[in-house]
Amino acid sequence: MKNYKLALAAALVSILLAGCGGAKDIKLSESNEPENVKKLQEKLTPAEMSSLKKYVVAHHMRGDLNYNLTVKEALAAQEEDDKLKKRAADAANQIQ
Repeated sequence: MKNYKLALAAALVSILLAGCGGAKDIKLSESNEPENVKKLQEKLTPAEMSSLKKYVVAHHMRGDLNYNLTVKEALAAQEEDDKLKKRAADAANQIQ
């Protein structure tokens, strides 16, 4: 009986801890788990989902995708990359 209560308590704690983190706290390595996919689809805006997909595809193609990053970190990195590309395009247009 004592082991049953301990197992039940451990299960409840893990469920509560999993529920405490926001969608952006999910690591990329865990982002394809069904419950996390659902959480991401519910909590991220369409623009954020698009940006996340863009980040993952680009870094996967380059072979340098860091699966230890959180969704929040990946979105910030993609935002920086987009800003850099925009500045480069603006600079190229000024040269012409």
